[in-house]
Formats: sequence, structure tokens, C-alpha cells
Amino acid sequence: MWEDGDKELAKLYKDVEETGIKKKLENANLRYYALSPSRPNKNMKTKYNVMFWLNPQQQDIHNYGYFSVEQLEEWIEGKGPIPKKKK
Repeated sequence: MWEDGDKELAKLYKDVEETGIKKKLENANLRYYALSPSRPNKNMKTKYNVMFWLNPQQQDIHNYGYFSVEQLEEWIEGKGPIPKKKK
């Protein structure tokens, strides 16, 4: 069981690396306390085999939660569910 778990974790991190999302966020100067990968649940619409728990810095202007790679890419453009709507 341990070996299977280790193999799955290695595959998860390989899938994360293939998205390039961490580098894209870094290049966009978007900072976070946590960007934790997991496998997408059945409600997550994504073309990738990974989703992320995002705990962003500047939570007065950014939402936290589970997001797809596509939603994280929208964040780079200032769009999508991560930027809080201005009141």
C-alpha cells in the first residue's frame, strides 16, 4: 500500500509539473501561502488530471478554495473566480 501511495504521489507531482502553472503564477507575480495539488473531483471541470487548493496572499482581494488549472490561468488575467468582485 505504501508503495502504491508513493507512486500515485509521484504521478500527481509529475502532472502538476506538466501544467506549468506554478511558473506561470510566479511570472505573473501572484503569491500564495499554499498551492496544494489533488486529483479533481467529479464536479471540477478541467482538461487536466489535477486541481489545487489555493490559499492566496492578499485575501482582501483574492478568494481561496479549490480551483482548476484553467481558473488559475484566469487569475493571471485578473478574471475568473479567484479575484474578488469589487463592491
